Amino acid sequence: MHRSNPPNFVISGYYVQPCPPANVSPPRSMSTQKMRTQMNFNSEKELQDYCLQVLRSKGMQPKEEVWCNGLRADIVIDRAVIELKKTLTRDNIFQAVGQGERYQKRLRKEELWIVGQLPKDSESARSALHTARELAKEGIRVSFVDRDVYWQEREPNDIYPGFRPQLPQLPRLSFSWLEQYRVAIAVCFIILALLVWDTKDRPAKEEILSSGSQRCSLAATLQGRCETPSQRDVI
Repeated sequence: MHRSNPPNFVISGYYVQPCPPANVSPPRSMSTQKMRTQMNFNSEKELQDYCLQVLRSKGMQPKEEVWCNGLRADIVIDRAVIELKKTLTRDNIFQAVGQGERYQKRLRKEELWIVGQLPKDSESARSALHTARELAKEGIRVSFVDRDVYWQEREPNDIYPGFRPQLPQLPRLSFSWLEQYRVAIAVCFIILALLVWDTKDRPAKEEILSSGSQRCSLAATLQGRCETPSQRDVI
């Protein structure tokens, strides 16, 4: 009885899928397999340069080797700290998380990203993917550059890669100086409010005063008419 060999399996993202037969061309959706064969970073510096290039192509302004109290974060963007490891084994992932959380706390960033390559052997790769799934529940993003579409320089469905319109970025204004002069600003607002209130009520006050003076003059006139001749002589 002839027994066929079981199909080989490859790890793609967070699931396992069978390899296609040798005589069948892979579909376009398997671009991650091609990307993995093309990506091979020999050092963490090469990985860092590549990640910086991808982030800049997305319109971001990443900073590298950011100094924070004797430590240096690999990459920092507006909302996240990115800690890099050449290969994301299970141990390397936990080491990167420990370092990244310190940077995240001192730099006051909302998110923590761990970025690196997926291990080549299947056992280490499965362990790394399982660790990434568990950390994702805690809000920590673990990305494998040779699997994650986000870290491709061009999107797979990008028909016109040369045409990427970007909106102009507005300059960032700092309002930290308001904290130092908050008392003076509050006093100015109170004075301004009093002036506005006085300006609005001034016509009503003038109308009341004018009506009061008219009443006084009318009362004096009536009083003069009611006086008898004898009273006028006495006066």
